[in-house]
Formats: sequence, C-alpha cells, structure tokens
Amino acid sequence: GGLLVLEAETHGAAMALVQQDPMVRSGCVDWQLQGWIPVVGDLCLRREGAQPPAGDCCRC
Repeated sequence: GGLLVLEAETHGAAMALVQQDPMVRSGCVDWQLQGWIPVVGDLCLRREGAQPPAGDCCRC
C-alpha cells in the first residue's frame, strides 16, 4: 500500500492530477481520492528542490 499527498485548488484539479498518473492510466493500481483538512497545525508540503521559508516551523 501507499499514500500520496498532493496539493490542489479543488477536488476536480486533484482528480485531473491523479488521472494523469501512468499507473492510474494503465489500470495497475486501485486508488481513492479523499479530501483532507488538517485540524491541528499546518500541513507541510515542500516542492522538490524548494527550501522552506526562513522562520518556517515545518521540519519536513
């Protein structure tokens, strides 16, 4: 199993991203798209190669 966390403006935009994945397109994986809203703290997403902003409390 696995978990992929992605950031998108809308559920539809997230769905479009998922549907572009080669494993999804080829039918090799079973998948579900679920919305997730953090209740406590910030969700830390860091783009590949990006450095966190100065003073950012995120340690990912």
